[in-house]
Amino acid sequence: MSILAFDTNILVYAVDQLASIERREKAQALLDRASKAGIGFLSSQALVEFHAVVTRKRRGTAQELIDQIELWGQLFTVVVPSFEDVVIATKAHRDHGLSIWDPMIWSVSRRAGAGMLLSEDFQDGRVLDGVRFVNPFNPANDPLIDAALTP
Repeated sequence: MSILAFDTNILVYAVDQLASIERREKAQALLDRASKAGIGFLSSQALVEFHAVVTRKRRGTAQELIDQIELWGQLFTVVVPSFEDVVIATKAHRDHGLSIWDPMIWSVSRRAGAGMLLSEDFQDGRVLDGVRFVNPFNPANDPLIDAALTP
């Protein structure tokens, strides 16, 4: 098994009733399997971004969002960025042409020991300092994700 990190878009798809059924069900299943296997974690940034996106899209009440964030906080370890993560993220932004927000989640994932960061926003299959970016909505990645989730 590999430790999995989840980007904001996976969280959003898991609750967005206007997202495609396939994406919503896939996101929900991944979060469920990872929480049951005890191998997933979330960055506090992903939770804050989740709140911002879902609030902007008006996809739930304030209390529903709070309840969802609290539930994920019970199911997953939540990792808070350190100053070192900020420095590493700014260097990744400079060196790899990534927007600043994505390297922050990557840096926290790296420090937390994630082997895989599930996201549709990064270059699928790219490995940066030991963390592989995997688009879970690409069916070609299903065997890789299944292997990570299988004891």
